[in-house]
Amino acid sequence: MKTKSIIITLVRLTLIALWGSVAVEKLWDLSGFHSILRRQPIPEWSADILFWLLPLLELGAVVLLAWPQNRTRIYQGMWLSAVLMLGFTLFILFGVLDWYEKRPCGCGSIINGLSWKEHLWFNLTFLTLSWTGIILSKKQRGGADKDGATEGGSAKRPINTTGFFLNALKSKDYENVKN
Repeated sequence: MKTKSIIITLVRLTLIALWGSVAVEKLWDLSGFHSILRRQPIPEWSADILFWLLPLLELGAVVLLAWPQNRTRIYQGMWLSAVLMLGFTLFILFGVLDWYEKRPCGCGSIINGLSWKEHLWFNLTFLTLSWTGIILSKKQRGGADKDGATEGGSAKRPINTTGFFLNALKSKDYENVKN
């Protein structure tokens, strides 16, 4: 196994453990999670949306990372992880910067015992892991550009079936049927 594949696997397993545990914890106590969201310094209407959206997105990240059908799903799972972690990191950063009147944290598990600054470092670590996963899984995918050319220089293009059908229509057999 190549070093990149080993690193991607370790990042995937770490992110699966993170998102799986936080999603299950939220779903295990839905009413408690909803109550915690309502105490956060966010618009009240967004608590009802985040109540369902966050666990679903976290489970989506787990599915993309744990059961990839192809390397593109791993890449998408890394991106989803990075976007989620960026949102959580910004939320914690704003708390550390005292942008909120109060700093209620709805985090569970081991994160609950962390200070806000420690929580920020925790989130930055997982954001960095997600970003590393994005970079490495993109390179592993081959990094196709907009023209379909890969880093190796060869282009993977779809089979052109249009020419086949046009040639068949122009054939003499078609002319005989037409007349």
